[in-house]
Amino acid sequence: MRITFAWEIGAGRGHAGPLMALATHLVDRGHHVTAFLREPEAAAGLPGVRNVRIFPSPRWIGPIQQAEGLNYGEILVNFGFHSTESLAKLVQAWRLRIAKSDLLVSNVAPAALLAAQTLELPALEISQGYHVPPPGLPSPPFRDWEPAPRTRLIESDRIVLQAINEILRQYGGTPINSLGDLFVGRTLLQTYPELEMYPERGQSEYFGVVPAKGRPMLEWPQGRPRILAYLYPYYEYLETLVEAISQLAGAAIVVCLGPIDDLRRTHESKSLVFTDRLLDFPQMASQADVVICHGSHQATAEALLASKPMLLLPTQVEQFLTARRVVKQGAALGIMPAVSNPDFSTALRTLLRETSFAAHALEFSKRYSAHRADVALDTLATRCEAAQLSRPHTVQALRLHVLAPFDNLFGCASLRALALCDLLRREADVTLWSIDAPPQQNAETSVHRVDATRAKFPSGGTLVVVGMHAPLGDWLRRAWFDRCILIYDQLISPPMVHNDIESFSAISLRVDIVYGTEHLAKTIGVPGSVQPVPIDTQLYSPVPRSAPPCTVGCGISASPENSIREHTHLFRRLIERDMRVRVIMQAAPSGQIKGTKGVEFLSPGTQSLVDILQSLDVFMLRTSDTYQRNECELVAAMSCALPVVCDSKADAAIWIEHDRNGLLFATDEEAEALIVRLRDDPGLRSRLGQEARETVKDMLSVATRRRVADFYLKALPDSSG
Repeated sequence: MRITFAWEIGAGRGHAGPLMALATHLVDRGHHVTAFLREPEAAAGLPGVRNVRIFPSPRWIGPIQQAEGLNYGEILVNFGFHSTESLAKLVQAWRLRIAKSDLLVSNVAPAALLAAQTLELPALEISQGYHVPPPGLPSPPFRDWEPAPRTRLIESDRIVLQAINEILRQYGGTPINSLGDLFVGRTLLQTYPELEMYPERGQSEYFGVVPAKGRPMLEWPQGRPRILAYLYPYYEYLETLVEAISQLAGAAIVVCLGPIDDLRRTHESKSLVFTDRLLDFPQMASQADVVICHGSHQATAEALLASKPMLLLPTQVEQFLTARRVVKQGAALGIMPAVSNPDFSTALRTLLRETSFAAHALEFSKRYSAHRADVALDTLATRCEAAQLSRPHTVQALRLHVLAPFDNLFGCASLRALALCDLLRREADVTLWSIDAPPQQNAETSVHRVDATRAKFPSGGTLVVVGMHAPLGDWLRRAWFDRCILIYDQLISPPMVHNDIESFSAISLRVDIVYGTEHLAKTIGVPGSVQPVPIDTQLYSPVPRSAPPCTVGCGISASPENSIREHTHLFRRLIERDMRVRVIMQAAPSGQIKGTKGVEFLSPGTQSLVDILQSLDVFMLRTSDTYQRNECELVAAMSCALPVVCDSKADAAIWIEHDRNGLLFATDEEAEALIVRLRDDPGLRSRLGQEARETVKDMLSVATRRRVADFYLKALPDSSG
């Protein structure tokens, strides 16, 4: 499933942290995740984010309409919702980014939510509550303790509703009656009833907070009491606060994400340590006696779960509302922004002396002692997966799992798996898997590692196994598939094929066999389909050839030392004739091999196969006495319009008609003579290369690629097709 995460309004890690925790968890469950974040740098260093494609989000840049927003409507008028014209630009920007998604997951991204509605795209809002008002006109005021100018609030909401409803009408949608209607049936509240921002919401489902993983601990200085402080470098009274901490704490750790050199020089000591790194806050808080922070929802909730009393120092309205609720519960003291010359020392002494604050925090902790972050994440992920099924007027994409070795990106199994992914991904939900950690990953074709201990393995839909054989691990006993497709590009014994069929029949309704060539199918003798590797001929395309010397490329098997020794005489003869030799390796040799001076060895990871092929003038496929070289490289070379010199014993020789679209040889001497002939005749090289490319284009015609795609996309096709 393709899932897009969106964050549009707000600042700081309080948005990125919870959003990325779920995003990376969904990646672990095999989904493709892209994130558009208001501050991409806020996700830096969070565990697992390297597997998420992260980009800056569309956002409104314009003058402030309301200097101090009194409700959600007055927040939105400052972010492009004040007019249809400005909102239309935002919605269009989001539509372009989420159009190919299966699900949108938002955190304070209302324009993205609106864009999802215009696309009839399932969407969920992950929120701590502040930016998700309940239905009703106007949206509730944030300052519920003071009289609110109701007429002003209604007018602000109506301005925003007018813009939203005009966008919905433009796309054939149904207008909404209040801003809270944007979130009905879409909200996942990551908070607790005690921290609920809107008492008007009534009974709701709360999932609690999910702490960030993978952050370090810091050793406490000796002494008691322990004070843990998470502070902003721009806090007005930071210097005064640190002085109070240094006087009262037996041991203190101050986390400050910003310039702290002056503070360190002035206040750091054996009992007070500064750091500009984010720590494992729940664990550090559990070891403290008092926690000081600015009232961010995440940190406040985690301190309560750790049963710790707090000194809360809010700097903005959302933090103020959180602090106000915790202070009312008796678990904290708060110093509000309007207080000048705050008395931190008295507040800290009170928290350390009076046990009632810790007792009230303990009551909160006991109420949620059964809360487990991993269970919460699993539940949230399941909700996301279920939401995609609700998309109207669409048919759920067929799910395909492609399992391949990926230990060698030049090998036929890897090439075929990647080619299938590229062919099918527009019509199916395709996930690539490997038993071992893949050597490389990128956003478009990320490879997931099977990890049975974390319940991370393919299951459901169709399993395509490329170049691998049973047994593949105990995870297969826990998996189930509608269909399994086993692909063979190399010669193996019929008993091995029958063993594979028996093993996979136990976990699927049907098993189909695919062979790379007719010769392979006849030799093995087990009934199955024959399909060429469906490479993209637009990717593997010709480029202008290099000037002399002539460059010859040659493929080498997975046993490099033995294969190279069988080739050294031919390599040496080509180099003596002033030609360059580039050897495409499936594994790097352990060291220098005698007789290969001047030969350039290219192992996976050095260059892409297409870049290597496009650097050549001639491609040679030669079998060894012990290894039948795969034909996938030959097809790719022919697609690049390279003249090929092919061993007549190779399976792939069936595609070569001598002197029309390539040249065939039986001995090294013949191979050398043919390569010299090509070197000396540019016209012959061009003619054979063009004919080779035409052969591949005919072999992989639009009709053929359609037939191959249909084979995988149909639920239970006839395996003889």
